[in-house]
Amino acid sequence: LRPTSVHGNGRGLTKTLARIASLPIIALPRGGRTLVPFCHVENVAHGVYCALQADGHIDEPIIVAAERSIPLRDALERLRDSNKKQSMLVVGIPILLFKGVAKAADFLLGLLGRSPIFGEDRLRVLIDDTEFNISKAEDLLGYKPLVRADEGFET
Repeated sequence: LRPTSVHGNGRGLTKTLARIASLPIIALPRGGRTLVPFCHVENVAHGVYCALQADGHIDEPIIVAAERSIPLRDALERLRDSNKKQSMLVVGIPILLFKGVAKAADFLLGLLGRSPIFGEDRLRVLIDDTEFNISKAEDLLGYKPLVRADEGFET
């Protein structure tokens, strides 16, 4: 099974997004409209359950995700709403500027002996729309997401 960007109460991704959502002004490439394939942790557990119940051997990757991707901005707004924060201002910044700042931040963190925040994969998620097809999980495992794409963004 290959889950997509896993979120849910207590998950590292959710905590990181909640910190970002708490800021009054957020600068994101494409103004936060990039589609991200979030998957709630309950959907991952359900996917594992479905795989254990499935007949036969499956020797290919199966995507476990929500039914659709949602804009990063929407996920941040839901986290902000769940924490009863005032509205946020999302400012679009040029992709090249964002990449430069991200690489500089990772370089500085490396000098401090800390792990980078951004890598090529994370940058790609913030810049390029990502959609995954879950029909294989539906057909082979009987999987249906329990938590919709726009739900479960509470901290």
